[in-house]
Amino acid sequence: MDNSFATLENIEKFVQRFNDGTLREEEWTHQAHFVVALWYVLQNPFEKVLPLLREAIKKNNVALGIPNNNERGYHETITRFYLLKIAEYVTKNTLDTLCAQAFLQLLSSEIVDKKYPLLYYSRELLFSVEARKEWCQPDLRPLNELCL
Repeated sequence: MDNSFATLENIEKFVQRFNDGTLREEEWTHQAHFVVALWYVLQNPFEKVLPLLREAIKKNNVALGIPNNNERGYHETITRFYLLKIAEYVTKNTLDTLCAQAFLQLLSSEIVDKKYPLLYYSRELLFSVEARKEWCQPDLRPLNELCL
């Protein structure tokens, strides 16, 4: 696990750099996506998280030179899926404030596994252009969906 997320101060600085578009591409890791998403979930009313994070990820990708197109960049279904799972995690763990321990616990949970969405989605659906561009319901297993 990345020790750069071991303190709230480090997390705050990282999220600020994400918001400013000053991250380096190698810093925008799978784990970093979760740190930023959990930050947004804990800092914003839930119904505003998806639109805010969608635009922030797209902006960050542009700053990194990553195109948001049919092959790379922002993926609507994966983002929304993980936000739903993070919100479920927050609810189950009754998290309502920022603390480094919450981030570290999330980063050690099963949902951070890159293959986790494949428990819910076939590979064909999840990696389709349609799923990248718009929300697709899982085709293997239903979600306990919150409103996003």
